[in-house]
Amino acid sequence: MRHIVCAALAASTILAVSATAFAQSKAPYRVALIAAKTGVLATVLGPAGTGFEAYIDTVNKAGGIDGRQIKLDLLDEQSTPAVANGLFQRVLSDPPIAMAFFGQSTSQTQSRQLLENAELPVLTVTADDSFLYPKPTRTMFQLNVSATQQAQAFVAMAEAKVGDLKGKTVATASVQTTFSDAIIKAIEEIGKQKGFTVATAERFPAGIPSFASQGAKIAREAPAAVFVLSGNADGPLVIKAISDAGVTAAPIIGYVSISSNELFQKVALPNYYAFRSSNVATDIPAVVEAMKGSPYAADMGNTWWASGWITAYTLTEALKTCGEGCTGEKLIDTLETAGPVEIPDGLLFGPVHFTADNHAGLSKVQGYKWDGGKVVADGEPVQMGSD
Repeated sequence: MRHIVCAALAASTILAVSATAFAQSKAPYRVALIAAKTGVLATVLGPAGTGFEAYIDTVNKAGGIDGRQIKLDLLDEQSTPAVANGLFQRVLSDPPIAMAFFGQSTSQTQSRQLLENAELPVLTVTADDSFLYPKPTRTMFQLNVSATQQAQAFVAMAEAKVGDLKGKTVATASVQTTFSDAIIKAIEEIGKQKGFTVATAERFPAGIPSFASQGAKIAREAPAAVFVLSGNADGPLVIKAISDAGVTAAPIIGYVSISSNELFQKVALPNYYAFRSSNVATDIPAVVEAMKGSPYAADMGNTWWASGWITAYTLTEALKTCGEGCTGEKLIDTLETAGPVEIPDGLLFGPVHFTADNHAGLSKVQGYKWDGGKVVADGEPVQMGSD
């Protein structure tokens, strides 16, 4: 009997070792990560790439997905559409199972045909609305609120501060990108429905040295609210110029790119508000603990870092569901049918949910304000439609 037991133990040990060796021998999932690590959008979208890397690193250290590691091909978009187009061609010449893109919306728009013809999901936070509405491009999945949804959030927050906007005017100050233009267009469409007008729409290039004259023009319109669409680098200059020109009572509202704790502190205005598509990672103890001592911990205070983490979480959950034999095409089907994906630890205000008819995965944002020397939530989360 002892010999039988020993033989059984030996056999089970061999099987366990074999299973481990088999798991370790599985080919890794290849994922292309293209992010604006340099250039004018590096401070905005670079951290999203870092957040994505950070979550993938935690998955790999925990053994991967069913024993398969995730191998990232890291590429710098350089905040330049021409560079992005070359990178898209390079990636799609030897397709991975998925692509994550944290770069200019303009880059995607100018490479539309390449991305539409891809046979793999492109997970991004800057998809132009034309990829999402009225029927979504099969390959494109938005892990940030869409331009249409951000317009809804701007208007909802303004109404919460000043009441009905009918018969009133609003002003906008926006960086020159396709994504910003789409938000402004959506705001104007909502204005037609609700009876308000966009009195002035000031567009500016990233890295603008002064916004004084534009701020004065906005102030002369005496708007009921001012909507600011900018990057972290330009945000304080633009917002303060508008305030210095005389907009001190009407709410100045920023979108997700200018909602970081650092920006609120730099601006320090009682009438400045901004909404976030997720909590800041540094406010989530479980994420802070997971990143302790990690090279990816830098920029965790930037809201885009959390967007990258959420994107990576959504991708890995889809890969788990897709299972053995998963391909880029099957992964698209999985993302469209997996149902709501709950993001752990309260990092997101609602679940990620894609369907075949909806590739704008988020549905809630939270407004914030500067109060008593710190950033605090302002009211309840804003529920948005998908179109």
